[in-house]
Amino acid sequence: MTIRSAFTYIEIMIVIVILAILTIAALPGRESTIQAEGERATVVFEADVDYARSRSIARPDSPIGIKVAVSNNKYWLAPVATPDTPIAHPRTGQPYVRQFGATGPDGLKNVQITAIDLGGDDILKFDALGGTDQQTSAVVQFEAGSAAYETKVSPAAGNVTTARKEAQAGQCGQPGQPAQQGQ
Repeated sequence: MTIRSAFTYIEIMIVIVILAILTIAALPGRESTIQAEGERATVVFEADVDYARSRSIARPDSPIGIKVAVSNNKYWLAPVATPDTPIAHPRTGQPYVRQFGATGPDGLKNVQITAIDLGGDDILKFDALGGTDQQTSAVVQFEAGSAAYETKVSPAAGNVTTARKEAQAGQCGQPGQPAQQGQ
């Protein structure tokens, strides 16, 4: 009887091939990574809506709005009185601007703001009670890869909801309301 104390070359190669297959199967696909960026964009937008709403309630003499520039693929938080001037971010001190796309930060480079419906203008304003200046829900649509995310902000309470749907560039808003393109 022969005692075997090592693996053969074939056995080692089989193990390496199996590990390679398992590693490739475990890696997320590029499309799912891009779609995760779209989900991240909606979470960031929801947090910014909450911040603008809370700050407007805390400082009713200086309400905040979110101005969206679809053509520049960004939005910023600004005083309602001067919507073209972003406020300072409370943590960084830099202008409170969210840029998406190729010039945006990692994790948001594959995201596009495709359409908005903010009641005929390009700014979502909050009042001292946390409500918006909208008659119906404000809508901002993000797209990442083949997925579109439609985020709605209710007019009375400023509550935010997001729904995922199939990407159709520029299609946004509620039935009977056209999508608005921002500046």
